[in-house]
Amino acid sequence: MSLSFRAQLLAAVGLVTLCVLSRLFTPLLGISCVAGVALFAGWLIRDRAVALAVPLLSMAVSDMFLERYEVAFMALVYAASAIPVLLRPFLGKGISVFRIAACTVIGGILYELIVDFGTWRFYETYPHTTSGLLLCYLAGVPFFLRKLVGDAACTFLLFGACAVAIRLRSIAPEQAVIAPQATESWNAAHFNGSASPAEIHAVEEPGKIRS
Repeated sequence: MSLSFRAQLLAAVGLVTLCVLSRLFTPLLGISCVAGVALFAGWLIRDRAVALAVPLLSMAVSDMFLERYEVAFMALVYAASAIPVLLRPFLGKGISVFRIAACTVIGGILYELIVDFGTWRFYETYPHTTSGLLLCYLAGVPFFLRKLVGDAACTFLLFGACAVAIRLRSIAPEQAVIAPQATESWNAAHFNGSASPAEIHAVEEPGKIRS
């Protein structure tokens, strides 16, 4: 799906708005759309800088209204949030359910590994030992599973809506071409005298052409 640069910017603004709202209402919704939006932005927006700006700008804007954490830790969170954008080469140009699901899982795993490492490294919640790191990863499993469900829901909603839009867009030109061709063929038959009165009447009344 190829978009002009202006269309890509408009898409980026819409995705950032969706992402910010999802983060602000995460306690109510129980999910956040950051990963799903990032993956979709990486696929839809060809300009890599614009695509990367979507999750990063979403995080920056929403963080102005949310609790602040250690700067170094948040740097890891931002980097992990942008990873799905970089998975674009694995998605391909079309919409593949298998590839979307695989990239969603891969992005979720990488996010969890990076963020949990940051939690272990920059906070005193767990001992700064190998066993402490493993405990941190184990404690993050329930969070990872909940986040993965939210990521998958948002991702497939966005790609599904896009697939429907592409389908509708492809059908409309076909109908626009078929209708004039059908009318021309009936007019030719009418002129030659080979069409029946009922068939001529169907063409003369709009909306009664039968394929």
